[in-house]
Amino acid sequence: MLSNLNVFRKLWAAQGPKVTISDVELAQGWGYLGQRPPEVEEFNYVQNQADEKLLYLFELTFHWEPNKSYAQGDIATSKKLDYLCYLECTQAGTSSGTEPDWTQAALGDTVPDNTARWVLKSIAADINAAKTAATAAANTYTDTEIAVARAELEKHKVDNIAYLNMLAQEVMQNKRGIENTLWEIGQVTLTNTLQYPFNNSQVTISLKKPRNTMDYIVYVEYGGNNVGEVIVSGKQTNGFKLEYTGSASSVAVKYYVRGGMQ
Repeated sequence: MLSNLNVFRKLWAAQGPKVTISDVELAQGWGYLGQRPPEVEEFNYVQNQADEKLLYLFELTFHWEPNKSYAQGDIATSKKLDYLCYLECTQAGTSSGTEPDWTQAALGDTVPDNTARWVLKSIAADINAAKTAATAAANTYTDTEIAVARAELEKHKVDNIAYLNMLAQEVMQNKRGIENTLWEIGQVTLTNTLQYPFNNSQVTISLKKPRNTMDYIVYVEYGGNNVGEVIVSGKQTNGFKLEYTGSASSVAVKYYVRGGMQ
């Protein structure tokens, strides 16, 4: 699971095209678009802002700060370090105005930082050392102490699983929320070979991305003479039907599909 921490530093559309959405438009959500589907640049902006917020919160956790007073034993992290490394303050003091170059230090090295001093450590090494120490000392504990320790570990395991499940649910909800704002766009030509008022123009449109519910919106665009009305019917999670009511022999229809991903 530790390897997944690096995903916090991967920002959607970090180098992609983006447009700035105003505070007024943000307050309206995708509603400010009206019937227009969002452009790539608009979607990139929204997702990039969400990733920036997550990165900000992630880096708040013990992140090294300039000109800050640190006490001996304080812990700090830095985005310049490997995600499995951290810093422990071995000499109390005030950090410098510019972040030291931690990349030049090896594990166990002391790095000067103005009046403070840091030693570079590894989470993986700490875990292995703790495991070795625990194994060596295991025989010194009574059965009762071991049982209590196991119960405490199990409690934390259950708590962590519950927390991870909650995070997974939030991620899925956010993903579905984003999917509900995206339009699936397609085009089809409807034809009628019968004499008006009879009509056999109905066709079935298969959705590229099946929906979770049939509560989705289908918006159509078309033009031409004697088309009448283009009707959407027979909605299913994997598709829907289109037909027109007029006497025209054919009509080109562009359709937009959104929602149904709850």
